[in-house]
Amino acid sequence: MVAKLERQVEKATGRPLTPVDATAPTAERVTGPTGGGLRAVLWLWRGAMAQQTATTWALWFSITFAYYGFFTFIPSLLIHQA
Repeated sequence: MVAKLERQVEKATGRPLTPVDATAPTAERVTGPTGGGLRAVLWLWRGAMAQQTATTWALWFSITFAYYGFFTFIPSLLIHQA
């Protein structure tokens, strides 16, 4: 599947893809917590996971706030314009 995609890209651009550097650094693999409950929640706020957790929670809160705010406000807006 990847080879097919690579061939399509080469055909579309008219030039070969650059080779992948085998010595390039790879992403750090994060292993999950052992156990469950509170230990799992605390693990989310330690080390490499803390920034991802904060970002995810901030995005989740923002999207949820916008969703409920919009759908709470729209009925009153529609009533005033009808």
